[in-house]
This record gives sequence, C-alpha cells and structure tokens, in this order.
Amino acid sequence: MDFARVIGKRPTTAAVIGVLVFGGGAFATTLTGTRAANAAPLPVVDAYTGTGGHGDGLNRFVVQLAASGPATAAVHAGSDRLDLGLLAQAQQALGPGGHLAADASGNTVYVVGSQSRPVGVGGQAQQSNPDAQLSNLQHQAGVDSAQRLRGGGVLIATSLGQAAVSRLPGVVSVAVSPSVPVSTAATIPNDPYFSYDWQLRNSGTAYQQSATAGDDVDALDAWPVSTGASVVIADLDTGMQTTHPDLAAALWTNPNEACGGGDSDGDGHAGDCHGWNFYRNNADLDNAGDDAHGTMTAGVMVAQMNNGIGVAGLAPSAKIMPLVVGAGESVDMNAAVQAIYYAVDHGADIINCSFGGAGSASAMTPLFNAVAYAQQHGVMIAVSAGNDSANRDTFPIYPANVSNPALITVGSADANDKPSAFSAYGKSTVALYAPGSLVATTNNQGGYSVASGTSFSAP
Repeated sequence: MDFARVIGKRPTTAAVIGVLVFGGGAFATTLTGTRAANAAPLPVVDAYTGTGGHGDGLNRFVVQLAASGPATAAVHAGSDRLDLGLLAQAQQALGPGGHLAADASGNTVYVVGSQSRPVGVGGQAQQSNPDAQLSNLQHQAGVDSAQRLRGGGVLIATSLGQAAVSRLPGVVSVAVSPSVPVSTAATIPNDPYFSYDWQLRNSGTAYQQSATAGDDVDALDAWPVSTGASVVIADLDTGMQTTHPDLAAALWTNPNEACGGGDSDGDGHAGDCHGWNFYRNNADLDNAGDDAHGTMTAGVMVAQMNNGIGVAGLAPSAKIMPLVVGAGESVDMNAAVQAIYYAVDHGADIINCSFGGAGSASAMTPLFNAVAYAQQHGVMIAVSAGNDSANRDTFPIYPANVSNPALITVGSADANDKPSAFSAYGKSTVALYAPGSLVATTNNQGGYSVASGTSFSAP
C-alpha cells in the first residue's frame, strides 16, 4: 500500500496507512579526501590541552559517620552504654545533627527535635573516638584514603561502589562527591571534517549557507559533562553500515545473545546480537546494503570523536541499537511498532524515528500503544516533524502527531537558528527545532555526506 510522501509535498489525509515515508534526507554533496579545502582545523579556545588523564579511577564519596563528641551530663548520669549500631539506625531514621540525652528512666536516647530513639545497651554511655572512627574507616578493604571535611563529613577515595560504602562500619549516609572538569569547554576534536559540523560548533561559517556564530547545540559546553557514555539509542531506520569506521565502535551489543547463534535470550529473534531487522525478519542490520538513510541518522548521533577521521556525533560515547524497519524511503508501520517494543525491552534509553506519513488516527492505534509502552518504561522518543513545510496542527502525520509526553516532535533549523524552508511546524505539535540544514554525517559508502531534512533534526 502506498503512503503519502512527506518529502517535498503536503501529505493527504486520504492515504491508506501501511507504509511510512522518511522525513527527508537528500544528499547535498559527498565529502571526499581526507579534508575539504575549507575544513582547516579551528583554533583551540579556552580549553585545557594537557595530558593529565582522567583521574585515578577511584570513586569519591562524602560519608557521615556515627555521632561522636563529649557526652552530656545527663548521659553520664544514665546507666546505659552507647550502641553505635543503634545510633546509626537512629540517625538514619531521624536525620543527622541530633544529640544524646537520658530519658526519664535514665536510658540513653538520640534526640532530634521532639523525636528520640533509644541507643543504649546498659552501663555508662560511652562515646566513640572520632580519630579511631577515621582510622578504622581508612583501614577497610577497598578504601584508599579518608579525610574529614570542614563543616562535617568524611571524604573517602575508594574502589568500592556506593552500596558497599554504605555498609562500612560507622557509616550512616553516603553521597557522591561532585566532580567537574578542569576547563569550561572541550577541546576542538581532531576529526578532519569537524568544521562542517556547524550544528555542534557554529563559528559563523557553514557549508553552502550563511551562518551565525554560536547558533548551534552548544556541544562543546555539553561534552565536558557527558558524551553519552552508558546511553543506548535505538535508531528505527533502514539499517546501518555496521563496518563504517566512524560507527563500528558505537554498535550496541546484546549482553544475552551471541552473534550467529540461536535465540539464547528467548525473545524470538535468533542472533540479534546487535539489533534486529524487523523489515526482513533477520539479523542483517546492513539491510542488504539498503541502509543509506539509517547510516546518516546514526552518524549524527554517534559518529566517533577524536579518532582522526570524518565527523563527530552529538553523543559520540553512546551506543547505537540499529533496528531496521524499512528500506529506501519507506517504513513499514508494523515493523516500526514491533521495533519500539524491542527497543524498550532490550534497554534502550532513547528511540529515534526519522520518518512519518499521513493517515487516520484510528489506524495508528498500535503505534499509540507502543509509544505508551515506552512512556511507561521511561524511554523517550524523538521523531521528525516532516519536510513538507506544512502545519502539523492542521495536517497530521505519524508518529509526529502522536500526543504523548514521552514523544518529542522536532523541526529543522538552519545555521542562523531559523526554521528551515522545508521544515514542518506546529504550535501544538512541534516541540522544538534542531539543526537539519546541510549537516555533515556518515554515509553507507564508508565516507561522509552533507544532508538536509528533519530526519537529521530528530537525532
């Protein structure tokens, strides 16, 4: 069944829904050679370029220890001996900052405001020695160092995780010690085509379009905080050239399924070690070479940074889970729906859908249900608004017009932070704009191309 094409014309609402058409992605040009003439390296500004590495590899936590200090006169007059275990429990229940006292019966209690908890076990109350506490903590296995902080707490460096630290003797509470980079900006990556990536760092020039410096996604400010490590992105598309030198390292690996084997994880897809082809019902993520569009969307997200080749993706440390749901410029809706469930069930954090087409809302019930499933599991979905210059509030396509807080519909912006001429819009439907005019990305010939479309705004 044919689907109203979204590329270059307004979709009709009379189309029968069976296949979806991609939201754009025509090549503007193909980048060849090691570096284009105007792709000279940009100067490094306000960035630390030393070789100090990334720290010592230890975790650092601020811990609060069981209360210590001089006992009150009331406690000395009591008949109890302080139980540090009970004290730790009392501090966890009532909070730190309390004091010890004796109740009406002379029993030792821990007091915060009007609340108290018994912490004595008989005999005169004895307070722990703060130096002994610190020494004991420093000698625990896995603890490299421990030092008291002015204002309270102890900073420890350790190979242990937060849960293990919470079980150390005398520890009442644990918090991660904040860490910040030594500079406020990342260095310019050494990827030779990075100057084409105006969407990441707009210096005032862009390929075949005017540009305004700073009109970008502030990638250099974001990367010192995160480059996407531990994030899994499911890309529902035409597949991906899995051997591309800028993408291969980003390929997600199914921890419960070996390549070429049987269905060891019991999900009904034998050999889905890196994803699944829902279009052809096999494990071929290159989609028999029909993976042009998907390879481009993948590059926008996860092209490797500082590897000396090509371009950089916005989240170069993230993993990509290619899920094939179509070929050429069309997507099968049923395949896409199944891929959403697969992505959620296999640990994806984000789903990208760079496609869309017109049809009745009633025919889209399976899609609505799949998006609701993602939302229930905390998975966000980014989708293309479409390339027909139409108002999505008036001319709906799907999934762009699915109303769900987990789904974000994205229009295209140019290098001057203006809506691209081809981009759809909509006050109620299009949530934001992202770069989509002539952005550089990977192609399925193992090289790089410049492309336009809301297909590249969503990722």
